[in-house]
Amino acid sequence: MPGNKKRSYLRTWRNSLHSENCTHYTYEVKNGTRKLLSGETLAIASEDQIRRSLKQGYELELMTDEEREKRNEENRRKRNNRVRRNSGNNKSEQLSIVLVTNPEEVTEALNEVKGGRLLKRNVDTLTTGDLWKTRTIIGYFSELKHSKERTVIRVVKNGSFLDIKFEEAFFAAAPEYQEMFHLIERFAKENGGIIIVATGEVKRNEEKNEFSVSVFDKHGLLVQGKSLIDLAREYALGHFDL
Repeated sequence: MPGNKKRSYLRTWRNSLHSENCTHYTYEVKNGTRKLLSGETLAIASEDQIRRSLKQGYELELMTDEEREKRNEENRRKRNNRVRRNSGNNKSEQLSIVLVTNPEEVTEALNEVKGGRLLKRNVDTLTTGDLWKTRTIIGYFSELKHSKERTVIRVVKNGSFLDIKFEEAFFAAAPEYQEMFHLIERFAKENGGIIIVATGEVKRNEEKNEFSVSVFDKHGLLVQGKSLIDLAREYALGHFDL
């Protein structure tokens, strides 16, 4: 359109879909909880991506404010460099990758694709923009609710609480973990406040009016920088005995 006028993108009626060649085209997956924009594709988060994101989240929590600001500045510099390198590319050819861990979305996702990153969020910095997306969540242990029916780690950061829920797919991939969760509570009692980092899908707990995270991948949990199986191994070897 000439001047500063915006171009109109019309539909036939309210709530109808835009055509696939329209810049505002979206489609819904997983019972309408997620909307993907044109040019976005789902990809399954790999074990390496999850492990790397968890490790980075834990290291980030250990940093001082000065170290964190220095890291943020370095990340901004890298992003600016990427923007400059890609500024000449045709946007229509660029593919935005949305990483997922929820098995319900696996059929929609590509098995192998390079790129994409797992964003990290403190418990108190989650927003509605994170809903139904895979995030690495950072908080401190508050409570454990563990039974055959459900396993929930409640975490807190700056007064904001969140339930980390371990779904059926988590235990289907690692049934032996059922017997290890009590060690988290024991470790917390022996060591005070411990950092919990988990990667999963952000949801909304309407009953508690707060966010929650569902963990599906067996690699999606760190307890004070340790995997659950490493924590169990260290207890078995007597590393924590006084």
